[in-house]
Amino acid sequence: MKISTTIMLLVLLSTSTFGQFSQGTKQLGGTITIFQDQTNDEYVIGNQFAAVPYELINREIRILPRLGFFVNNRTSIGFGVGYTNQFTRQKFSSQASEAVFENEIRTNLILIEVFSRHHISASENFYFFIEPTLTANLGKAKNGLNKEVEENIFGFSAGATPGILYMISDKFGLEGSFGFLGYRRTSSKITEPEISPEPKNVDQDFGLDLSLRTFQLGFQLYF
Repeated sequence: MKISTTIMLLVLLSTSTFGQFSQGTKQLGGTITIFQDQTNDEYVIGNQFAAVPYELINREIRILPRLGFFVNNRTSIGFGVGYTNQFTRQKFSSQASEAVFENEIRTNLILIEVFSRHHISASENFYFFIEPTLTANLGKAKNGLNKEVEENIFGFSAGATPGILYMISDKFGLEGSFGFLGYRRTSSKITEPEISPEPKNVDQDFGLDLSLRTFQLGFQLYF
């Protein structure tokens, strides 16, 4: 079972006219995203006697405000600084015994993002956009029910996301985006307890991601 929920904070004001973007216009926006992914497995085919996870819960909360500047009538560039909190709970069981093993991982990350957005007008108040981004995230993770293992985390991604923007007025817009085409890489190192040589895990992927995790809603203020 998978549950994906995105919750956005929207601040909406209105005026009577719509306007076009122009060089020098500033944009200020942000999102709050809540995501949960839950899996329940009672068996693994071909792995009869090994310990297998039968419950896995991933939960993520992300806050990312951003500020941009239009360099011409269609293209803006900008940056964002945000925060991500991740929680993972695992339960393992074995068909060879009645033992049950549990683990928790709590991760706190700082996000730093640089973006460019190219707008294509579909009507007076509808725009399509393509948004290339470079994102880095760094922080710490604590593993174990008693937080006995600590890791340093560093992640990097480069790619592009398509989206649509609806202008409520010439100052406020609502937006949605879905999908990601690009490269992601995350590395982690154990810092506590001290281990020599220091082990390192690396997770990386490249391609098109159309999972619900990439779906975002947000708002923009233009001034």
